[in-house]
Amino acid sequence: MPTKQLSESQPGAGPGAAVSSYNRLLAFFDLATGFNLAVARCNIPALRWQLIGRAIHDAGERGVHITHISLSGDANKDFVTDVKESIRESNLIAPAAVMVTGIDPLIYKASARKSKRGDGRPAFVARLNFDRERLARELPHPLVLWLESEALNLFLKEAPDLAQWISAQFDFGGPAAEIPDFPRFLRGQPELPSKISNRALNEIGDLDALLSVLKTTRRVRSIHGRRRRFSAWYALGERYFWLGNADDARKAWMEALKLSKRLDDRRGEGNALGNLGLAYADLGETRKAIEFYVQHLAIAREIGDRRGEGNALGNLGNAYADLGETRKAIEFYVQHLAIAREIGDRRGEGSDLGNLGNAYARLGETRKAIEFYEQHLAIAREIGDRRGEGADLGNLGNAYARLGETRKAIQFYEQDLAIAREIGDRRGEGSALGNLGVAYARLGETRKAIEVHQQALAIAREIGGRQGEGSALGNLGNAYAALGETRKAISMWEQALKIFVDIEDPNAAKVRQMLAEARKRS
Repeated sequence: MPTKQLSESQPGAGPGAAVSSYNRLLAFFDLATGFNLAVARCNIPALRWQLIGRAIHDAGERGVHITHISLSGDANKDFVTDVKESIRESNLIAPAAVMVTGIDPLIYKASARKSKRGDGRPAFVARLNFDRERLARELPHPLVLWLESEALNLFLKEAPDLAQWISAQFDFGGPAAEIPDFPRFLRGQPELPSKISNRALNEIGDLDALLSVLKTTRRVRSIHGRRRRFSAWYALGERYFWLGNADDARKAWMEALKLSKRLDDRRGEGNALGNLGLAYADLGETRKAIEFYVQHLAIAREIGDRRGEGNALGNLGNAYADLGETRKAIEFYVQHLAIAREIGDRRGEGSDLGNLGNAYARLGETRKAIEFYEQHLAIAREIGDRRGEGADLGNLGNAYARLGETRKAIQFYEQDLAIAREIGDRRGEGSALGNLGVAYARLGETRKAIEVHQQALAIAREIGGRQGEGSALGNLGNAYAALGETRKAISMWEQALKIFVDIEDPNAAKVRQMLAEARKRS
C-alpha cells in the first residue's frame, strides 16, 4: 500500500482554485515516487486534453516523463494489464508518471449492466477494487486517473477500499474550469502528439466537445488553430469508428488528412492515412483500404517510424487475408513480426503470431498453425494478456478439432471458457460454449451438446449478438435433428434462418436447405 500522502484539494469556485490544482498536480509528479494514486476531476473533455498536453510539457521541463494512456470502452477489460502494457510500450524512464483517461465509460457501462457481481457492485469497479494490491505491486509509477464528476462519485462509492489509497485529488471540473481566466492560463500550451491513441478516446460527452472545438476554430488560420482542428478531427474520427460509424469516421479522418498536409505534419498524415484504410476496410472497400495502407507505409518508412511501419504492414496483412490472398497476407505478417521483435513490442509480436496461425489454418496447414498459436499463447501469458490467452486457447481448440482430436479440443475450449468467465467476457464465453457444443455433438454426446448450446443462446440474447444467436439456434437444430426430434429441429432452424436473413449471413443458404429437407421428411 502506498505510504506517501499528499494534501488533498477541495473543489474550487474560481479560476484561482483550478490554477492551484494544476500547480499541485505538477508538485505531485515532482514528489511522488513508486506507486501513488491520484484522481483529477474534469467534466470538459476539450479542457482535459489541454491540461494533459500542458502537464506532459511542463513536467518534462522539470525532468519528469509523463505518458498518457487512453483506454477503450470495454467494461470487461483487465485494467492493470492494459496499463502495464502501455507503460512497457512507452519505455518510460524514471522519474515518470502515468495519466489515464477513458475510465468514465468503463464505469458507466459496468454500472448500467443488468448482471452485477454478487456484492452488487458494477463488475469493472468491483474488479478494480479487488485488484488494488496488484495496482501497487505491478505499477511502478505514480498514477493519475482522469474522471468526470459522476464517474468519480461512482468510483468513490463502489471502490471504497481502493479509494482510501487516493493520496491527492485535483479539481478542474464544473464552473471553475468554465471561467475564461483559467483557459487563458493554458494559452500557448503544446498540443498533444499528432497520433492521438488509436485505442480510441471513447469518453462520454466528448463528441459534443469535439464538435464545439471545430465550430470555434472554423475561421482560425494560425498554426496553433489548425493543429487544434487536426487533433479534433482525428479524435472525432476515432470516436465515430469505435461507435461503429465507419463512414463518418472516414469523413473526419479525411479532414484530418487535409490539415496534416497544410501543417506539413508527416507523422500525422501517415496516421490519418492508416486510419482511413481502417475505415474503408470496415465499409467493405478492401482494395481502397489497401491504397491508404500503402501510403501510410511509405510515409512511416520515410520518417523512420518503425511502429507505424509495423502497423501498416499488419493492416495490409489483414486486408489481403480478407481478400482471400492468404499467402500475400503471410508476407506482410512476417514483416510486421520482424519489426515488432526489433522494437520490443511483445503485444504486437503476439498479435502477428496469432494472425499467422489463422492464415496457416485457412491454408489447411493445421500443424503449422498450432505452432504459431502456441507461441502467441506463451507471449499472452508472459504479458498477462488474459483476453489474448483465451482467444489462443480457442484457436488451438479449433485446430485440434480439425485434426479430429476432439477430446484435446475440448480441453482447450474449457480453458478458454474459464478465462472468459474470469474476465467477464460474455461474448467470449458464448463463443467457447458454442465450440464446446459442436465438439460434444461430434462425440455423439448430443444431450450435453444441447445443454451447452442453450447456454450460448442465452448469452447471445443477453448481449444482443445476432450472429451468435443464429449460430446457437442452428446448432440446436442440428442436435435435435441428430436425436430424431425433427419438429424441434425445424423450429430452431426457422428462428436461425430469420436471423441470418436479417443480418445477411451466408449461413442462411445452408439453413434454408436443411429446413427444406427436414420438412420433406416430416
